[in-house]
Amino acid sequence: MNDFGSVCINFISPQASWRFHREHHFKQQYFSGRSLCRVIYAPFQGVEPLQRHFRSSSPLMR
Repeated sequence: MNDFGSVCINFISPQASWRFHREHHFKQQYFSGRSLCRVIYAPFQGVEPLQRHFRSSSPLMR
């Protein structure tokens, strides 16, 4: 994400991410002019999958 005003949301489940996607994907957002809301799926959704993925990552092993 190299656009000012971007945000990452870690949803609690894949179902929650799909609900958000259905509701907001590419809909006009009136908070900052012409910007659109774009939803991109990440390979890991939810706390447990993220914990499993990063459990053995280098920064956490120090």
